[in-house]
Amino acid sequence: YSTDDNSTLSITIVDNKYNPHNLWNGRWRSTWVISPESNELKGTIKVNVHYFEDGNVQLNASKEVEITASPNSEEPADKAKAYTKSITNAENEFQSSLNESYIDLSENTFKGLRRALPLTRHKLDWDKILNYKIGQELANKAT
Repeated sequence: YSTDDNSTLSITIVDNKYNPHNLWNGRWRSTWVISPESNELKGTIKVNVHYFEDGNVQLNASKEVEITASPNSEEPADKAKAYTKSITNAENEFQSSLNESYIDLSENTFKGLRRALPLTRHKLDWDKILNYKIGQELANKAT
């Protein structure tokens, strides 16, 4: 839609994905204000994702964007194509940066949060430990 004085044009893009059977929901929202005189685009991209299988994990990401489109001519159709291409490129770049962040989280950050191995550098076989009488011996010593 355009403003009252026709000096700017606003575009809103919304997409919702609800997938409760696979335990996630997501939402993409972006708002763009275009100044046709200067071919400047200012936008805000917001993403919300909720994953709820083995816990409650939510992602809320947003980015402010300022770009200048380069239409081939002053024709409205050429300007519209240039604006669409600029918005698409900016949103694809944001999506790619989110994907790179996921890879970094998976390969680096989450590994640091995992529990380290015990001093023996081997995992404990808890079923085997249950067979030992350590608990019973400790209980007897306490009394």
